[in-house]
Amino acid sequence: MKRKGKFIMTFYFSETTDTNSFKKASQLKATNLTAAKREASRKQVFLNSILTIGTDVNEDGFILPKHVLAVRSEDGKWENY
Repeated sequence: MKRKGKFIMTFYFSETTDTNSFKKASQLKATNLTAAKREASRKQVFLNSILTIGTDVNEDGFILPKHVLAVRSEDGKWENY
């Protein structure tokens, strides 16, 4: 019996204190967006910060707006894009 492995995808996340702020993104590996949200939430350092998850970064290490998949606002709710 052949066992299928899970496909690991690369996501990027950043944590900022304001919706208009930018910070270099960190890479994380996950099997899907839900798993990426869990991982980003675990890596959250500051209380009531904004978490952004995307699929690509520019040459400076910032998540491009067109590659944003989800944002977790200060109230702790995720919004998918």
